[in-house]
Amino acid sequence: MADRNGETCGGSGTVDVDSETKHQFLRLIPAGLWELAEPLVPPPGVRAQGGGRAPIDPYTVFTTLVFMLVTGCPWRSVPVELGVSPPTLHRKFALWDDAGLFTALQAKANESAGDDPQLLAWASAISAGAKQRQVRHRATKHDCPHRKGRDKVTDEQHQHEGFEIPDDFRDPAGRPVDHDLLGRFVGAGFDGCTSCQDALLTLMVEDAATTARLVELACVITHKKLGGLPACMTEPDVPGMASPEFRALARAGTDDRNHEMFAACERMSVAERRAAANTAADMVIGQLLFAAGE
Repeated sequence: MADRNGETCGGSGTVDVDSETKHQFLRLIPAGLWELAEPLVPPPGVRAQGGGRAPIDPYTVFTTLVFMLVTGCPWRSVPVELGVSPPTLHRKFALWDDAGLFTALQAKANESAGDDPQLLAWASAISAGAKQRQVRHRATKHDCPHRKGRDKVTDEQHQHEGFEIPDDFRDPAGRPVDHDLLGRFVGAGFDGCTSCQDALLTLMVEDAATTARLVELACVITHKKLGGLPACMTEPDVPGMASPEFRALARAGTDDRNHEMFAACERMSVAERRAAANTAADMVIGQLLFAAGE
């Protein structure tokens, strides 16, 4: 378990953050932020039958949640070094959110803004990130028929509203893009339905052009938001959440060389395209959820 000095605990995740990067992030969090949050943390539940594992240190949960909410890190990409597995973090976020922790933290920071403006800035960033996650949490908890019971759901009962993906791009080599499949994939992700999203992703990565189109959309969205693609999305040796496969495609498509991105994607294996598509999906769907929560 990670303590306040940043010692590493066990966990599971898909992205590694080196020890120095972890320590740097923990040093950035103002000490007063945890002082405000600690009294708001709901007590751990008690198992009726007794036993079970000891509850994870709430400070470790808090710092990992802060990292995720401030950086926009996807659940499945939470760095293993931070000390909390993605499933545990998701469960704790839902529990703390239902208890009103993030709203109360913002209110307490507002009260102390005159004493420490930095606390207010951090609390505001956390609150904004929490609101974005709340959109997906509500959709996952209430809207997805797969989660309403264990009975089999028919295709007619289980439909997601697909997004209309701009189809103004045509691959110079004539590779067709399945915009309908891509739109349904994004719609399932927006609704928080991982079962449909995974099934549609399996179909999509068999099609190199459609996978490349998803990567292209992620690059376009990021470019419009940041004014360009950061090195952590293109360069192989820069720390960041993007998979190596995504970076390779993004790098190939720089300077409006989209045809090279599509060609590079066609040369990839299905497993490589899946890794690239996972990163791209996190970016595209994350931005849609953020916009929906504003």
